[in-house]
Amino acid sequence: MKNIDISILREEPLKDVKAKLIIEPLAPLSMVSDLPGSYYKSRTTPSKKMVCGLIENIMGWHFSIDTRKNIIEQIKINSGEKQKNHQSGSTYIPLLMDYFEIEREPFLKFDSVCFYDDLWIRSHSRRDSASKHIKACRHYDLQWKNAVDAILNKKDIIKSEKTKELKEVDERYINRSPLFYPIPTKREYVFMENGVYIYDMLFDKKLFIAFKKSLEQYNIAYLGNSEGWVNIILEYR
Repeated sequence: MKNIDISILREEPLKDVKAKLIIEPLAPLSMVSDLPGSYYKSRTTPSKKMVCGLIENIMGWHFSIDTRKNIIEQIKINSGEKQKNHQSGSTYIPLLMDYFEIEREPFLKFDSVCFYDDLWIRSHSRRDSASKHIKACRHYDLQWKNAVDAILNKKDIIKSEKTKELKEVDERYINRSPLFYPIPTKREYVFMENGVYIYDMLFDKKLFIAFKKSLEQYNIAYLGNSEGWVNIILEYR
């Protein structure tokens, strides 16, 4: 496993490097804000939190939620509440938000732009209601499915008793049943022809150097969701 250097988080951020960050979309983007509801409406420009996710992705900071929480908690203990928690809404907890600043709204340049809606599959779980979860699942383990069908095909049984039996089956075959089921969701996308976002930014020097070095080795990133591939250019200004 690759060792990830997160020592920068132990230091007070000094945003003293003026930089220009250029993001070139290579595919339609869907940059959804926190808590989108039933319709995933895209932002026109990436938020600071999205830019942070882009930076952390390039640098290989693919940490789980629990790991991120532990890192923030440890930094608070060692430095006296220096590191803030910028979670706010989504499950993603950024770690480098305090180490760069966006000076103004990005300059957006493109030949043409269009917005469109498409169906996107999101994963959902209803473990609190075994009956609803089971009925919504599309893919099954055969042993689990046979046990479920045996209950669903019962005719002389009241609804509450059937629900109880389904819950028992779900608990019995917890390792054989799907954790999530798919929900088709309307999502907005932005497509730009020859488009770029140009950001004037201030970086902590150590972050700038580490980010630029990572870009030289691995300039493969996505913005908004895993389909929104982008090219990134980072330079002094």
